Amino acid sequence: MDAVYTPHTHPSERGMALVMTLGLLFTLSLIVLAIDAQIRHTARIVSAERDYRQAIALCESGFALAQALLDEDEARDRTVDHLQETWATPVPLHDLGQGQLSVIITDEQARFDLNWLIDGQGRALPSRIAQAQRLFLALGIDPQLVEAIVDWIDTDSLSLPNGAERAPSDRPNGGYRPPNAPMRSIDELQNVRGMTPDTIRKLNPYVTAQTSGWPAINLNTASLPVLQSLEFERTVGMAGPVMTARPILQLASLDKVPGLAPYADALRRITQDRIGITLRSNRFRVQTTAIINGLVLRQSAILLRHSGITSILYRMPT
Repeated sequence: MDAVYTPHTHPSERGMALVMTLGLLFTLSLIVLAIDAQIRHTARIVSAERDYRQAIALCESGFALAQALLDEDEARDRTVDHLQETWATPVPLHDLGQGQLSVIITDEQARFDLNWLIDGQGRALPSRIAQAQRLFLALGIDPQLVEAIVDWIDTDSLSLPNGAERAPSDRPNGGYRPPNAPMRSIDELQNVRGMTPDTIRKLNPYVTAQTSGWPAINLNTASLPVLQSLEFERTVGMAGPVMTARPILQLASLDKVPGLAPYADALRRITQDRIGITLRSNRFRVQTTAIINGLVLRQSAILLRHSGITSILYRMPT
């Protein structure tokens, strides 16, 4: 009977096969891990995008809530706006199932509008420049900076004593040339000569930059520094009683409001000086915050209320 031939495998060959097998398994493992990592990465992106879109939707619902509150307030009383009304009470973070939402409405006419420093033809208004300087003083800010703001927005090419019509030379990039037009947002202050981040931080709660509506401060919502800026001779004595007497319901009966009788003439004179006071507002700022799965999104907008309808005038940069 013939012998069966059995091939002989050298030990070194068996070892090489084992190494190749292990290498193949290692390579496959790396491929699987890479695919898994890519899937997880894609899932995180999809999840983050979903959370972001849901956060945007929540913020939009916050704007809609603010519009409804202001419309409701207008329907109830069209003569006065004050801080004891429903719209002025912040809506704290509220759990809405898919996330949390908070809404804060503030009165833009509680702030001094820097665009009030010029008239409709772009000419500087001395009475409002003086008012802004009083506000700056109340905030501990150099009042001379007001003239730099005036030169930034007025239409002429003549520099005020403390202004700058040309690009300021003290900036590393050569500075910015004044647009000689109303500010589109408070962010422009960073380009005005002499303005520092600390100065802008101090100003932010008390100023705005709008171009619509009659220039008037709401006595019922303005802060103490803004009220102090209204009138020169009695500014310190008048601001406190105004805040104590709020809500003030009628400008015509200031003499009858406890504590305001001595200042009634001064308050009337303010309007005659083209500075303007009011008891109702038509521009409001809405700040919404949405939180979803750790994602925090904040959005703000300016609302305009006109003829009982509140609409978004524009959205502020985030």
